[in-house]
Amino acid sequence: MVRAPTHGELLRTVADLMKENAGDRAEFKATVDRLEKRVDRLEKENASLRSRLDKNSTNSSKLPSTDSFSKPASKARSLREASGKPQGKQTGSGGVSLPMTATPDRVLRHEPATCRGCGSSLAGVAGTVAARRQVVDVPPIRAETVEHQRIEKLCRCDIVTTGVLPADVKCAVSYGPRLHAIGAYLLNVHYLPVARTAAVFKDLFQLPVSTGWVSALGSKTSGLLAETVDLIKQAVAASAVAHVDETGLRVGGGLAWVHCAGTTTHTVFHVDAKRGLAGTLNGGVLQSFTGVMFHDGWEPYKTFTAATHGLCNAHHLRELQKISEDTPELGWAKQMSEFLVRTHRQVQAAKARGDTGLSTEALDAVRRGYAKILATGDIQSPARVHPKTGGRIAQTEPRRLLNRLGPHHDDVLRFATDFTVPFDNNQAERDIRMVKLRQKISGCLRSTTGVEYFVNVRSVMSTARKQAVNEFEVLLDAFTGTSWIPARP
Repeated sequence: MVRAPTHGELLRTVADLMKENAGDRAEFKATVDRLEKRVDRLEKENASLRSRLDKNSTNSSKLPSTDSFSKPASKARSLREASGKPQGKQTGSGGVSLPMTATPDRVLRHEPATCRGCGSSLAGVAGTVAARRQVVDVPPIRAETVEHQRIEKLCRCDIVTTGVLPADVKCAVSYGPRLHAIGAYLLNVHYLPVARTAAVFKDLFQLPVSTGWVSALGSKTSGLLAETVDLIKQAVAASAVAHVDETGLRVGGGLAWVHCAGTTTHTVFHVDAKRGLAGTLNGGVLQSFTGVMFHDGWEPYKTFTAATHGLCNAHHLRELQKISEDTPELGWAKQMSEFLVRTHRQVQAAKARGDTGLSTEALDAVRRGYAKILATGDIQSPARVHPKTGGRIAQTEPRRLLNRLGPHHDDVLRFATDFTVPFDNNQAERDIRMVKLRQKISGCLRSTTGVEYFVNVRSVMSTARKQAVNEFEVLLDAFTGTSWIPARP
């Protein structure tokens, strides 16, 4: 018969087993701790990836071209107020149609030959105009060849005098200034590739120009407009408000940076291999600028201490929208978004009344409201510190935005304190978008010199468009020896 173990023996056996497995338990606990830390790290990485994937042009600074086809409808609050009017043409508004001219180039008379009653001939019978119709069209395009002959004449004093050819007639056969201007216009205003521009000349003008001739138009046009570009740089440097931005451009298989500085009447571009301060300085404009420099908060722009700064609130609204979507519990983001929109409308209403600024009481209320929202943000999105050293640590996205909105509150509210300053930096983005459109249509440029020629010509074309000057006429004047002088604000 087997004896049952006593209680003490069982306790000693359990104690022995616990001693034997103590090392295994410690190892198991360490493994669990490592797995828990790994899970926490993976959850943070996944949250960061989800936040990046959720970004689009409506809630971040991403370009609209990077949006997927399944981009959700924007939830951002529009700055436009509903007018209450129905869509489409409004009742009582005038229509638009082709007007008739009193001096047509040609008149074709459609006369009846015989009487529709008796059939008698109506030849020689005077008629009256019963109806008029006009057709606007372009006559068949045909290139005109003009021969320039230099004539020699013998005077009675036996001296031979020879006529002088025009300055632009330099070789036996050449293309004229209008064809040069058309090629430059297609390349730099409508961004046609070189080969397609040559195809236009062949199809429309029956002129099989070479791609080499079309390609050389870049350097020719840039050289002829160099004086105008210098005048534009001087105008931007002396302006009261300048919008600045930069964008990447594919050049020679690599990445270059196009820097833009512009106003409502002038635009100047330059290209550089660097995006940072060195590339910005090479434009030769911002280092002498002392007005209000409006930008998106990029750090290199802040080094220009001679200028007053303004920050783009369109960027802020997009970032606030993203924070509201990801963390709706942070109510300060929605409050700040509504506050900026409301203040902008307040400024717009004051401008419409003809005011040159908000009253002291209104400005004080704006500053108090702004500070109150920032205080709420500090509570809901506190700064993170290192748990052991108390030093700096990576901050959350809401905290990073607060770190910009707080110290730079004067730059954020510049549009409310100075009515010459706009609410956003959309002017620079509109200007620089044309450079991206050039890349989208024609692809990358093959050389740095080629893109330098392009941005120089683009500076003049953008300025001409802003000043309501015919861009083709500016190019034609350049090829006929007349430099366009832009108007100063």
